[in-house]
Amino acid sequence: MRNWRNLGLTMTLLAGLASPAAAQVTADQAATLEHDLRAWAADLVRPLLDPGAIPLKITAEGERYRAELGLGLLPGVNVTASGATTGFLRALGNGRWAVEDIRLPTDVTADLGTAEIASRVTMRLADQKISADIDPSLTTATRYGGRLRGLIYSVEGPKGVQTTKMDSMTFESTFTPTAAGMLNGSGSTTLEGYGGEQDLPDGTRISYTVDRASSISCVEGVNAAGLITFLHSAIALGTNVAGEMKSAPAGTPQRSPTDSQRALLRQLLDAGSSAFSSIDVKQTWSGTRFKVGEVTGSLAEISFGSAIGAPGGSAEFRLRLAASGLASPMVPPGGIGLFVPKQVAIAPRISGMPTQALTRFLAHAIDVAGTDDAELGPEALQLLAENPLTIGIDELNIDIGTARLTGTGRMQVASPSDMTGAAELRLTGMDPLMRLIGQTPETKAGMPVLIMLKGLGKVEGNATVWRIAYAGNKITVNGTDISGMMPPRK
Repeated sequence: MRNWRNLGLTMTLLAGLASPAAAQVTADQAATLEHDLRAWAADLVRPLLDPGAIPLKITAEGERYRAELGLGLLPGVNVTASGATTGFLRALGNGRWAVEDIRLPTDVTADLGTAEIASRVTMRLADQKISADIDPSLTTATRYGGRLRGLIYSVEGPKGVQTTKMDSMTFESTFTPTAAGMLNGSGSTTLEGYGGEQDLPDGTRISYTVDRASSISCVEGVNAAGLITFLHSAIALGTNVAGEMKSAPAGTPQRSPTDSQRALLRQLLDAGSSAFSSIDVKQTWSGTRFKVGEVTGSLAEISFGSAIGAPGGSAEFRLRLAASGLASPMVPPGGIGLFVPKQVAIAPRISGMPTQALTRFLAHAIDVAGTDDAELGPEALQLLAENPLTIGIDELNIDIGTARLTGTGRMQVASPSDMTGAAELRLTGMDPLMRLIGQTPETKAGMPVLIMLKGLGKVEGNATVWRIAYAGNKITVNGTDISGMMPPRK
């Protein structure tokens, strides 16, 4: 973080020197800015890169600084490009800077040169417009955004070529400092004319196109210093492990982590646990068409959402998956095709484990990995007994047109044999559904089960409701014990 503050101080001073009263940027100012930018960038990625090898050049150009960054950064990766990444920096006053006319190379090829992973990556870009408004000291908001057109990205390896295309990509992000010295960030991305194709390991070809794909993301409580430490530790660990693997004779069995590797893993854990407070991401694909081998179809909308956080000091993971408007010539117009859902959504949640307890357990796991004490099963069960998990369904929605099933539920798990929970399911359209099932040859054999479920349900308005409870190895539905109907637990 100290290096970041030094860069912010340098750029604040240069912004003052480049005020309207002294509008022309000097060569000395450009050299000072290049020196500090190079040191800042090197500090972020050391020891992966040689600081002196960073292909950065800052020159004075009228009232602005011209920045040029080459792509030959990663060792072992041969990059050829139509040019460098360029942009212009203009001082706005009060320590703020505009980064104008950012230009990425329009043609890039990277050869990795290994048979185990993708050996060639290419990118083609037809048009672009990117800019930013930044505060290097991170004391006021930083924003960036832009639009790319005609983007084609491909990965070529031993298993074939994977290609992704998009007519346009529009993006914007904002990072705002908080009173606690952290950062909150938000961003959005929209892809139009998005699509791709690739081969599965068995040779099956997959292709898809999406009219519009959009995403919204939010991150809170970002600790910039923690992120830098995490990045340093990850790079150092990767370099350490790669060096050990390279020097080991062929056929050498995997060894326990070395003391230095354990220390780096602990640094990763410590930095990662404080890098941010929460992340929330939502994505929506509209107008999706797909082909998997000979199977074709389309979906009106697909959405995916995930969130990670620690409200009240307890870890929480949330997920939401939804799809609607499935159409495919593979789905028959009648028979079983009548029961294909028009809309499906499910939103599970896992929560309840205190982050401090979880971090202590993971730290212990790192310390004993590869030793005689590495059997962590009993300790994991003890952790669960002291901090039961809550596994829930915040939303369940299955709509087949004739009927619609909705529900929510929670299950508290203290051990594999100690669980309690409750759920509520609501079905509208029970009678039309029963008639349809009874009239359809492929499904009418299931009528006895549906009749039994209707008998267990409770009618509330136009819905049949099942309130399910589980405790002490007993299951009740609307107060009726149905434990005897369930198969015995093993």
